Amino acid sequence: MAQTTPNHTQTVSGWAAHDSSGKITPYIFKRRENGVNDVTIKILYCGICHTDLHYAKNEWGITMYPVVPGHEITGVITKVGSNAKGFKEGDRVGVGCLASTCLECEFCQSSQENYCDQLQFVYNGIFWDGSITYGGYSKIFVADYRYVVHIPENLPMDATAPLLCGGITVFSPLKDNKMVESPGKRIGGDGPWRPWTHCSQICTNAKQMQRCRRTLDLILDTVSAKHSVGPILELLKVNGTLHIVGAPDQPMELPSFPLIFGKRAVTGSIIGGIQETQDYAGPTPVGHLVNTANWVCQEAIDGARLRCGSGTETLVTIGGYRRYSDGGGGLIFCSNNEDGAEDEGDDYKG
Repeated sequence: MAQTTPNHTQTVSGWAAHDSSGKITPYIFKRRENGVNDVTIKILYCGICHTDLHYAKNEWGITMYPVVPGHEITGVITKVGSNAKGFKEGDRVGVGCLASTCLECEFCQSSQENYCDQLQFVYNGIFWDGSITYGGYSKIFVADYRYVVHIPENLPMDATAPLLCGGITVFSPLKDNKMVESPGKRIGGDGPWRPWTHCSQICTNAKQMQRCRRTLDLILDTVSAKHSVGPILELLKVNGTLHIVGAPDQPMELPSFPLIFGKRAVTGSIIGGIQETQDYAGPTPVGHLVNTANWVCQEAIDGARLRCGSGTETLVTIGGYRRYSDGGGGLIFCSNNEDGAEDEGDDYKG
């Protein structure tokens, strides 16, 4: 769907999917001019989230093509609107999933903008001016300053990008379930979130699962495909919680017996509020619970096609995309490198 809004006069180059094949190709489109509440960001890196795959392939049935994915954006501010308080040209900043909210509801007023009924995402959303939003697989991004976070000098811009969706999506329920500063609590993970710095058990068969029965206080389920949660529930202690943040394209089966015989709860959440994201990506230790150097994202660009990889050795074969040589840090779209030159797309060794 083409942009038709009059103030969209900036010509921008990026990458877009045009149909459900998931193939992305170079794409020229229009962004709005920098408004009074906006900052313009020169994009340096953009994390590749599984959500990008869902949208590129229309797996949720809601994609508006052409879609420019990308909602884990880091870069440098080049323009600042007159109302954009707290920001200046040259600031290192990040943008996650949110493009706009109503700013007036109980959730917006309590720093939970991510649950606003009127929230719009940075891509495949409809902005307040009626335009379709395009994401971070591009050279520049224009954002309402109220949905932008500062990135401190001590955090690398590439490794920080995946934290703006994948990282905060995991950190928020850990905090809400009082796991961040609770010694002795036992956390399990189902899916690729991988906080294995303090891992004591990996279950790969039924015997191992039985040995771990009723041992966990919280399980974070990040799986993006249909799966059974019955065996997972049995791992929880009485009063334990299964928290779902993955978004499969088909409904999951939820057996009742493991719930009622264990007084267990199933909850869910989406990303985090702006202040919560700023705290998480900030310079204090609370922001580093999930080690950025060990972050693993199993999506990849193969040729020019988005797909899910089976491990950390997935390949990146087109210019402009990089991955850490050991799989850490996720896979990131590099729009411009930090000295302003065009990126060559070689493997990142940082």
